[in-house]
Amino acid sequence: MTLTYPTSTGTGTVALKTESELYGDGGDGGDGGDGGDGGGGKDTCFTLNPWAESDVLAQSGNPEYGSDDQLNYDAIWRDLVDSGVVVTDFVSGDYTLTVAYSQEGVAQADATFTFDRRIITGLSGLFPEFTSPLGFPRFPEGNASPAEYDAFNEAVNNFTMTTFATADAAMFSWNAPALLATTPLPEGRYRS
Repeated sequence: MTLTYPTSTGTGTVALKTESELYGDGGDGGDGGDGGDGGGGKDTCFTLNPWAESDVLAQSGNPEYGSDDQLNYDAIWRDLVDSGVVVTDFVSGDYTLTVAYSQEGVAQADATFTFDRRIITGLSGLFPEFTSPLGFPRFPEGNASPAEYDAFNEAVNNFTMTTFATADAAMFSWNAPALLATTPLPEGRYRS
């Protein structure tokens, strides 16, 4: 099973693995199923799971990846990125899942399933400002300057909790994040 996805320069393809390939038989008695109860077992679920792939590499015995007491995750993740297991370049468009059906003595047949995905980027740091009830001042992020921390501390010191007029209803109003004015969301996909 493979997933073909749009990239900034064309398309990319990644092979999906079964959970059994990543986790082993999981105590299913070695029959590749789920112990015979007809529930499908791990082989029925295909996934793209870089975290599980990193565990497989960590347990591979490759000396470049270190030992159990001191794993070299930089080397592990570098190899995962180089092998295409970690997908870093993907954009909006048509994603195609291709399933190859095969059985001994029967010609292979493929089925494809296409779906459209919208990828929205550049919207990190979006925080609405609640005006009623008044929202608690937002803590400065990341590498905030001393002046930003001072402004936050002053805002906290001047903050007064707002209560609702009745216990039965609550109305919220807010100022939309400024970034939405320059990076609008696609039409018909999201509501504020």
